[in-house]
Amino acid sequence: MPELGIVKVSGYVRHVVDFSRIPNIQNIGYNVSPKLEKFFGFIHNSEKKRVSFIVANNTSFYKNHNATEIYSTDPNIQIFNKIVQQSNPHLNLSNATYDMKDKDMNESLLNWFSDPIGNISKDFGIDKKVVKYILIGGILFTFVYFVRKKNEKQNRKA
Repeated sequence: MPELGIVKVSGYVRHVVDFSRIPNIQNIGYNVSPKLEKFFGFIHNSEKKRVSFIVANNTSFYKNHNATEIYSTDPNIQIFNKIVQQSNPHLNLSNATYDMKDKDMNESLLNWFSDPIGNISKDFGIDKKVVKYILIGGILFTFVYFVRKKNEKQNRKA
């Protein structure tokens, strides 16, 4: 049960190691381990000097309704930070990490679903609602077809 005052964050949250928060990082430099690429939604933004990944759903929260700072309890954060620290033992990362909402990921997922439907409706001159119903019908037909095939095979064996 969540503590009183904790508000869950909706949408995707990104854990960030922001090297630009480290003094003199331009002179010191930093390394990005290839191991980090295995984390979900990993991004290395060399322009902003940060690496990040998307934390697991339902692990992020605000301390209260008016808070802007996000906290996450995803256990992968410790692993991610450890890999970053091992690649950069000369850096103090204590003030360089934070969690933030990921608007880009939320918008790209919505576009991933809406763009193909929009393109199909434009190409064939069909209303978007009709395209959605056709796609849903096709998915349901395929599902029922494969369930029936599986049942037929089981009945033959019996």
